Amino acid sequence: MKENKPNIQYLQDESMQGIYIKLKELDSHVHSINIQRDGDMFCCIALTGPREVVITSFYGNHAYVNEDGYLHTI
Repeated sequence: MKENKPNIQYLQDESMQGIYIKLKELDSHVHSINIQRDGDMFCCIALTGPREVVITSFYGNHAYVNEDGYLHTI
């Protein structure tokens, strides 16, 4: 089983281009970001989440949600 990753990331670089590159390298989907200057550095706090979510039932079976929003096991 994969361990959960933290969903908040702190990035720091001397340039906005550096922040951009670091954001692209994150192995997560970025939900929101806040970039501020701190002296000569750009600092970024990013709220992230997984790129995909697997839905399982209580018993561990894979499941899906239909168009009406009901959960079905496979």
